[in-house]
Amino acid sequence: MKKHVIENNVSLRDALQQVQEARQAYSIGRYSEAVEHYRNALAVMPEAPATKKQVKFIKDSLADALVAKGMDYRKVGRTDEAIEFMQEALTLSPGHKFAKRELQKTQDPVRTNPALSPQHVANVEEVKRLLNLAYGYYDLALYDKAI
Repeated sequence: MKKHVIENNVSLRDALQQVQEARQAYSIGRYSEAVEHYRNALAVMPEAPATKKQVKFIKDSLADALVAKGMDYRKVGRTDEAIEFMQEALTLSPGHKFAKRELQKTQDPVRTNPALSPQHVANVEEVKRLLNLAYGYYDLALYDKAI
């Protein structure tokens, strides 16, 4: 019995450490990393009536991280993956209002361009880079290079 209690305490401490690391990752915008830490926390959290509130907190926090990760994916045209993350968030936390709202926005063809793709985003970034280079040459009066 005592060995079981010690194992649970170690698991609880490990889970709380994973939560702390997840919160740090989330705060600096590393949502994929935060998702992994929250998943690890759920995996090692001992199942007991005493940990019910902590498990709910971790699930809600994981749902937040999944939605944020989905929003990042949506921005770069990875809409299908974004939808999967948001649906997973709703599975973990069915009443998650933020996940519901962002899922609707992601599935709405007016709010999220269905033609947006990762290749399109890369092309736009390349055009921006080339325009900045051309403006730089123009400012230096190197007109041939600017063209």
